[in-house]
Amino acid sequence: MLVTHLCLLFSLLNEAPPVMVDLFMQSSGSRKSRRWLISVLILLVIVALCWWLWPASTLDKGAESKRAGASGMGRPGFGASAIAVPVRVAPATEGEFPIFYKALGTVTATNTINVRSRVAGELVKLYFQEGQKVKAGDLLAEIDPRSYQVALQQAEGTLATNQALLKNAQLDVQRYRGLFAEDSIAKQTLDTAESLVSQYQGTIKTNQAAVADAKLSLDFTRIRAPIAGRVGLKQLDVGNLVAANDTTALVVITQTQPISVAFTLPEKDLSAVISPFRPGDK
Repeated sequence: MLVTHLCLLFSLLNEAPPVMVDLFMQSSGSRKSRRWLISVLILLVIVALCWWLWPASTLDKGAESKRAGASGMGRPGFGASAIAVPVRVAPATEGEFPIFYKALGTVTATNTINVRSRVAGELVKLYFQEGQKVKAGDLLAEIDPRSYQVALQQAEGTLATNQALLKNAQLDVQRYRGLFAEDSIAKQTLDTAESLVSQYQGTIKTNQAAVADAKLSLDFTRIRAPIAGRVGLKQLDVGNLVAANDTTALVVITQTQPISVAFTLPEKDLSAVISPFRPGDK
């Protein structure tokens, strides 16, 4: 910048009026005059330099200040135009810090039950919806109970007949004992009557078992959920004939609570997962 100003100054001196040049030539004979003229020229040069350099230096300082301000925008804490960075303050507290481990695993039901009929017959009604949650003991389906009701009535009738025969045989034994005490009948007759009573007693026990079996078969016509869980798709529709312990299940119940999850973790994380549990915990 300074070289440029000097070049401009010398060009001005070269273009100076002829009067100034003549004055210089006329005074060349006098040494004192030459010194005075040189001093004047030096003063003019200094004034010209100040006049040319002052505005440029002012502009350069203004540009530098603007650049400094712009650079200070990205540096907090430096420069007049620096932007303050917000700082959030929170109280220090003590608490639990959860640690999560991500792993691939498989969810497995604890129990899966294939529900089958224990008795044969026609499927007359379904009491569940596919995907429904059920509790243990809830009614799921019903087999035609009429034949089992008839079998129960027959067993109860046979039991009642034999109970009446037993009662009559017991009365005969009581009479025979009185007659035997009077020596009116033979001992064999009394023994036969007592044997008949024992026979009827055994028959009644068999009849009672038959009645219990008929009641149980009748109860099995109403199929109930053995466990709590969620039922799947029905395998048989109403109207199908069902065999006892058929290979085709009516429906599958999957236990959902509790449930098992099998997953794998790196060995380095295994101790951190197991350490909170005590032996025997589930």
